[in-house]
Amino acid sequence: MTRIDWRPINPHNNRNLGPKEWRLRPFRLSHIHLFRENYEWMVGNGLPLADNVKGNLPIAVPLDYDPDGAAAVVALMGQCFNIEGVAAIPAPPWTAPRLL
Repeated sequence: MTRIDWRPINPHNNRNLGPKEWRLRPFRLSHIHLFRENYEWMVGNGLPLADNVKGNLPIAVPLDYDPDGAAAVVALMGQCFNIEGVAAIPAPPWTAPRLL
C-alpha cells in the first residue's frame, strides 16, 4: 500500500516513526506514504498485518514537488506504480482546489 496525500486539509506528522529527519514534523504540503517504510513498521509493531492494513499508514515523506492539479497527481501515480498510459485518465470535470 502506498498513499499520496495531495494538498491535505489538515497537517499531520509521523509521530516518532520513520526517517529521523521527518519525525514529529508537520506535513502541510503534498506527501507520500511509501509502502516500504510502512510495511517495515507494520511487521515490527506486534499487531497482525490484517489489523494494520485496516488502519492508517503513519509514515510519510514529502514529495519532490507539489502536483498542481488532478492530471499532475495522476501522472505522479503512474510514476510511483510504474503504470503506462495514465495520461488517458481524464481529469474530473469539476474544480476542487483542496480535494481530488
